[in-house]
Amino acid sequence: MNKGNGFLHRSAALCAAILLLGGAAMPVFAEPENAPEDPPAVTDAAGENPDPDAETTDITADTTTEITTTDTTAEITTVVHTEMTPPDPLTMIRSEAAADGGICIQSFRWTCEKTVEIPAQIDGKPITEIGAEAFKYCYADAVLLPDTVKKIGERAFEGCAYLQTMKLPESCVSIGAGAFSGCKLLGSVTLPDTVQEVGPDAFAETPYLDAQTGDAVILGSGILYDYRGIGAAYTVPDAVKIIGAGAFADSESLQKITIPKSVTQIQQGAFSGCTALAEIEAPDTFTNLAADAFAGTKWLEDGKEDFRTLGRMLIAYRGKDSVIEVPEGVQIINAEAFAGNNGITTVRLPESVREIRDGAFSGCGSLQVAEFGDALTVIGADAFRDCRTLNYLRLGHALETVGDHAFAGCPQLTEVYLPDTVKTLGEKAFGYSYDGESGYRRLKNELVLYSNTGTVREYADAEGIAHEPLPDAENTEPAPIVTEPENASPGFGTIRGRAWIPAAGLGGVLVLFSLIRFFIRKRRNAAD
Repeated sequence: MNKGNGFLHRSAALCAAILLLGGAAMPVFAEPENAPEDPPAVTDAAGENPDPDAETTDITADTTTEITTTDTTAEITTVVHTEMTPPDPLTMIRSEAAADGGICIQSFRWTCEKTVEIPAQIDGKPITEIGAEAFKYCYADAVLLPDTVKKIGERAFEGCAYLQTMKLPESCVSIGAGAFSGCKLLGSVTLPDTVQEVGPDAFAETPYLDAQTGDAVILGSGILYDYRGIGAAYTVPDAVKIIGAGAFADSESLQKITIPKSVTQIQQGAFSGCTALAEIEAPDTFTNLAADAFAGTKWLEDGKEDFRTLGRMLIAYRGKDSVIEVPEGVQIINAEAFAGNNGITTVRLPESVREIRDGAFSGCGSLQVAEFGDALTVIGADAFRDCRTLNYLRLGHALETVGDHAFAGCPQLTEVYLPDTVKTLGEKAFGYSYDGESGYRRLKNELVLYSNTGTVREYADAEGIAHEPLPDAENTEPAPIVTEPENASPGFGTIRGRAWIPAAGLGGVLVLFSLIRFFIRKRRNAAD
C-alpha cells in the first residue's frame, strides 16, 4: 500500500467519525455564500438567549467529545459523551501454533489506528513469532510488540510506509530476510543484544540503514550486516561477533578477508559470489560456518588441496579418491562437506573428529563403509540420508546424538551398534526411506538396532524396529569388501576392483581362438 492510499484510509476514518458525531447532534448543511461572519446567538423557543454567557462546544475528532444541548421546555443542560475506542487487537489477529509451543501471528486485519499494541498472549499462550508478511503494507506509525516475541518472519513489515520507529523486545533472536524492507519512514530501530540473526535486506530502503556509515554496517551487539567497501582486502573489526547472511555477497573486488577471534559465526551466503576472494585468514578456534558461506569464491572453487579446511573444520572435499582418510586434527565435518559425491565408497574419520554436521554425506550413492573414531559425539540431521549402498557402520563409544533422518534412505544398513552413551535419536533417524512425492516411508529391510539404552529401545518400539542388547563383542567384524554398487554406472574406460582379471583372461582366450581359426581357413584357401 502506498502513502496516498494510507492517507485516504485515514481521511475516510476521520470523516466517518465526524459524520457520526454530527448526526448525533444536529443535521449538517452546506454554508450559503452570503452567510454572516459571526454565528447567531443561541436562543430558546421564544427567541431569547437563556444564558448570554454560555459557551458553545466545538465538535472535533477527539476520542471523547462533549456536545451541549438545551431542553426547550425545562431549560436543563445535558452533556452527551461519545467515545471512539480502537478495536480489540485480538479480534484483528489471525494466528496459528508456533514451533516453540507459543503463538505465531499470521496476519493482522487493519483499521485506521496509528499505533497498534500487540497483546502478549492468545488463549493463555505467549505470542512468540511474527509470521512472514503478517504486517506487510500496514500504515500504522508504530507497532508495539510484547516482550514474548522471539522471531520476526520474512517480510513481516515490508512496505509499511508510515512506520517510523521499531523497538524489538529483549526476547528477540531472529529477524527474517526483508523483514522491514521498503519502510520509507523507518528511522529509529532498537535492536537488543539477544538478536543473533538478521536476514538479507532486512532493512533495505529505510532511513535507518541509510544513516549507517563506514565500510561495514554493524548492528546490535556485533552483527556485520552489510559490507560496502571496494578494497581488495578487509579486516573484520574486533567488535563483530557474527558475519550476517549475505553480508559480503557479490563483492567482486574483495580478494582477502581477515577474520578475528571475536567472530563466532558466519551465516548463510555471507561471502557467496565473491569471485575474486582467494585468501582467508581465520583463527583455529573458529567452528561455526554455514555450508554455503563461501559458495562461488575462488578460495573454495580453485583450491588445489583435496581437503578444504577452515580452522578445525573440514569445509569441502575436492579430491577424486574412492577411499577417504580424513586428516588428523579435523574436529568438525561441516554441513554438506561430501554431499552428492558418488565416487566415495569408504570413509574413515580420525580420533579428532567429534561432530558430523547436517547433510555432510547425504546423497553419497556409492558409500558402503563408514568408520568413526571414539571422539565422535554428534551426527547431524540428514548426515547420511540416501546413502543407499551403506552397509557397514562403526559409531565409536562416545556418540550422544543422532539427528533427524540421519540414516534415512539407507536400505542396505541392517545392523547398527549404538553405544551406551546415546541420549537422543532424532525423528526417523533409522529405518526409513524418503522421496519427494510420498515423503518418508518405513523400510522393509531386516534392520536390528543393538543397544542397552532406553532411548534406543523406546525409539525401536515406537517405529516397529527390532532391537537387541549390545553384545560384548559388538561390531568386531571387519568391514566388508567394497564392491561395485549394482546401480552404479562406471565411467567410460574405468576399471574397478579385480573383477576384470577373469574377464580379461576369458577375452584373451576367445581372441586367440579366433586368430587360430582365421589362419587355418587362410591355409586351406591357399591350398585349394
